[in-house]
Amino acid sequence: MKGFEITYKGRKTRVAVKEGLLTIHIDDVKGRAFIYVESVEYDEQRRNVWYNFVPIKPGDKIEIKMVETGNISEPETRGKDKSIKRPISKLEAFHRVEVLLKEKRLL
Repeated sequence: MKGFEITYKGRKTRVAVKEGLLTIHIDDVKGRAFIYVESVEYDEQRRNVWYNFVPIKPGDKIEIKMVETGNISEPETRGKDKSIKRPISKLEAFHRVEVLLKEKRLL
């Protein structure tokens, strides 16, 4: 699966998600900067967090490299989240609208 290798302060972390969403945030809140990295796994309704608002400062070096990997680093936190739902694709949305329009004899 495709993912990222993040190197920060000598720590190499491999993050990836098989079916879901992987996000890397660099946030600036009131002059303080943070890195946040998480994934959301649709099928397992699971949220994984590797960097949970870790403070960063000017001059810090963060390397992010795209990798093909089967091995990911253990997340800091992992938990079930029943609110996670797989979003429908644009093609699925099109088919739903198509069926609705045909039912109403507009297509």
